[in-house]
This record gives sequence, C-alpha cells and structure tokens, in this order.
Amino acid sequence: MTLLEAVVSVLVMVTGVAALMGMIINVENANRSMALQHNSLDIFARISAQVRDAECDFLPGTGLQAGSADPTFLPGTPPAQGANGQWLTAPINDSSITLVGDGSTNPALADYVPPVRVAIRVHTENVALQAAPSFQIDVQVREIMRDVVQDNINNVNGYWVRVYPVQKLCNARTDATQRGEY
Repeated sequence: MTLLEAVVSVLVMVTGVAALMGMIINVENANRSMALQHNSLDIFARISAQVRDAECDFLPGTGLQAGSADPTFLPGTPPAQGANGQWLTAPINDSSITLVGDGSTNPALADYVPPVRVAIRVHTENVALQAAPSFQIDVQVREIMRDVVQDNINNVNGYWVRVYPVQKLCNARTDATQRGEY
C-alpha cells in the first residue's frame, strides 16, 4: 500500500511540474508577444510620421514628378523608386522614409528586443492626372524568427507579423514654384 501511495504521489508531482512548466512557457510566449506588439506600434508610429512628412506634391495635368515627390511614391523599381506593390526591405535612395530594414542594416532598428525586420509596400490607388494621387502603404513589422518559412517576406499570417495600413494623399500645387499644402 505504501508503495502504491508513493507511485501515485510521484505521478501527481510529475503532473504538477509539467503543468507548471507549461504555464511558464505560456507566460514567456505572452511576454514575447507583448514585446513585439509594443515594438511594432512604436515602429508603426515612427514610420507613419515619415510617410506623413514625405513630399508628395503635383501639378494638375502632369502628375507626380521626380523632385516634387518622394521617390517611394514614384512608380519603378528599387533603389530609385518604389511604388510597385512589392515589399521594400531597404530604404529607397533619397527617400525620407528611412525606417526600413532590420537591426543589421538599419541602426535605428538595432535596439529592439526581440529583433525585428520592417518592410513597406506602396499601392497606387489614384493616378489620374487631374486628381490628387493617393497611396495605400502597408507597414510590415515582423519578429526575426531565424526560420526560412517564418521569415519569408510574403508570409504575413503569423503571430510574429504585424501589418498596419497608412494612407497618403498628395497635395496639388497651384503653380510650378509653389509648394503644396500640408
């Protein structure tokens, strides 16, 4: 009888330890998820401000031109332009939207724990020559998982990825020498 009680007590203790370890793992995962959420909201706020401040002026009838619009909003391929609907994982040359990349390529992202990678995707919504061009910018913040499938830039379905939308509407100039409105 004593042997049976000892075996049962060992089983109860093992079950309790397993439950405790499961709870510790769940708490660790929750802390990591909250850290990613906090970091991604901070990064989104910073990159959203950069998008808002990026120059995007046009003359009615001519559309966006280099020199009056941020290169990120001009159609083309990186590193010169970026409005092609593809994820941009590095800043475009001469762009004011610079918080793109990861800690090894962008020092502004090096201090985030867990480490993150930031990408943007620019969708052109309205390009009529007389209307104000508008853009839908997706900001992707992902935890670097060191796994080929999870780190795939096109894989946006996972707890380690956050995608936020930003809308950008360009401003009309009344003449070629005047800056558009903010």
